[in-house]
Amino acid sequence: NQKNIKYLLKIWKSISVLFPDWKLFLLGDGPDKEILFNYSVKTNLSNIVFLGNTSPIDYYKSASFLLLTSRFEGWPMVIPESMSFGCIPCVLNSFTSSYDMILNGKNGFLLDQFNFKKNIELLIYLLNNYSNLKELRNNCIQYSKHFQIERLGIKWQELLEFKK
Repeated sequence: NQKNIKYLLKIWKSISVLFPDWKLFLLGDGPDKEILFNYSVKTNLSNIVFLGNTSPIDYYKSASFLLLTSRFEGWPMVIPESMSFGCIPCVLNSFTSSYDMILNGKNGFLLDQFNFKKNIELLIYLLNNYSNLKELRNNCIQYSKHFQIERLGIKWQELLEFKK
């Protein structure tokens, strides 16, 4: 429920028919995996692969976009991790930290949690114009460096020394 995968599958249902060459890979596992798989079969979803628990690194390397539709998150590492490979995050704006990581239109996109139609239109635009998004992919890579352990470690050290 928290990851809101059914919403993601509804998005995919709306755009996959227009983009038969694109695939949706779902990584991870959970108690609803079978329900979601059955839903995808029942609704005739195409070009979708349920992978279960697996390392995301190879998928970040080859993915064009990250679609994160969680209802809430703390600080999801999947965003800066995927960005470091030039994978453009499209993230539901349903949790505060999404605004800390995504500069809308510059290093990813914030999807409107209350406007399904607008989200579909944005994703259709992005898929139609993917070859023109090189600058955005480069921005992702550059911005992800803000979240590297070397940089964050220094910030934490400065913060802790300040508290002394």
